[in-house]
Amino acid sequence: MEEKILSLAAEKKSEGLHKYLQTVKDVELVSIITKHAIKGKESGALLRSIFKGSPCTEDVAVRRRLAVYKHCIELVESGDLQREVASEIVGLLMLEVHHLPGASLLDLANLYVEAVKAGSLSNGKSLELFPNVLKALSSKESLVYGNGHLNRSRSVDGLLSNCSGRTWIKIRLVPAELDELRSIYGHFKAP
Repeated sequence: MEEKILSLAAEKKSEGLHKYLQTVKDVELVSIITKHAIKGKESGALLRSIFKGSPCTEDVAVRRRLAVYKHCIELVESGDLQREVASEIVGLLMLEVHHLPGASLLDLANLYVEAVKAGSLSNGKSLELFPNVLKALSSKESLVYGNGHLNRSRSVDGLLSNCSGRTWIKIRLVPAELDELRSIYGHFKAP
């Protein structure tokens, strides 16, 4: 399956890859990602291929991307990967995050907030992605989430209100400048 994904991704047009990925279940994709990442082979190429065949113009493809993001965050945090492989995965996710629609970005941001609050981020490597998620989220003027419509300040303020001072202390360990986070939020106040 992974060979087919990689060979279809090598073609100039992504239509064949897109059609093939529609036949693959998310569970199968994340299993392949895990297998490749643990072996340390072609993880980046596989992820790039999946993203290439998953345009953010279709709901199914967006859900696939979100499932891949969530799985990769868990995988990086598991501690089962070599440092170079984890860095490659996080770097690729950073490059691709701006393609996600606002609701997916908000899901990812909430995933981070909940993980930090629960203390389930074991090694913190995936936290390098969090500032990029916030930047991408802050660039959205408004978004539809659940049954409502949120503007940028409401979505960011809502996310911030879910964080305690202790949570922000943990999040500040992310390799990002505090001023950078302040500029994203405008209303951010350090604990």
